[in-house]
Amino acid sequence: MRVYFVLEYAAGGELFSRLHNKKGKFGPETSKFYLAEIFLALEHIHSFGYAYRDLKPENIMLDEEGHCKLVDFGFSSKPDHDGLLHTNVGTPAYLSPEQLNHKKTGGYKMYVDWWAFGVIIFELMTGTTPFCKSHKESSYAIYIRVLKGKINFPGFFDNSVKDLVKSLLTAEVDKRLKDGNGIKKSEWFKEVQFDRVLNRELVPPHVPKLKEEGDCHYFDQYGEMNDTQKNPEKIDHNVFHGF
Repeated sequence: MRVYFVLEYAAGGELFSRLHNKKGKFGPETSKFYLAEIFLALEHIHSFGYAYRDLKPENIMLDEEGHCKLVDFGFSSKPDHDGLLHTNVGTPAYLSPEQLNHKKTGGYKMYVDWWAFGVIIFELMTGTTPFCKSHKESSYAIYIRVLKGKINFPGFFDNSVKDLVKSLLTAEVDKRLKDGNGIKKSEWFKEVQFDRVLNRELVPPHVPKLKEEGDCHYFDQYGEMNDTQKNPEKIDHNVFHGF
């Protein structure tokens, strides 16, 4: 009657919760720590020939030591023999222009994950995604801004991170930074020792304080079923499943 997925427990909870418990944004060095680990996770997924396609803070968990783990591979997929993906899935604020225009372009490639990575850089440092003004606006309003590609940067962004985000979030694919090596070699990441990141040798900026094995206080508590659970026909408008 049921299928159960038994997963490794990430006791530190979602990075999303951590972000919004810290006045809605992280400082540059804290952001860089998490982003370096997220980068290596995406690079690892790509090395097996898969696109992740659902990068967002809610899908980034923290383990008991404070290191990042990506979860929820429901949208992950291998490209076809032409290197293209065609299914339009994901969360609106993190979708690239070619994902929005997939019917015109005939598909998109794995480097859409690096577009989402650019969105995450901006979000961790500001608390908001670059193309979304509020949680109440329509998906269409977000799509229009994504296609225009205009980003308003706050004054505390230095030139190195601003240049990286701009290069990752360039609407024209031919002019966009879309490979992992280019990201590693960027000015903003130049001092990061990725071999040490890979070996978990860096101390996380936040180490979860656990009282006992199985401590779950970093997760929200849920009571009775909400309306969506009672009525499965209701749609989660935060998730985009195509036009």
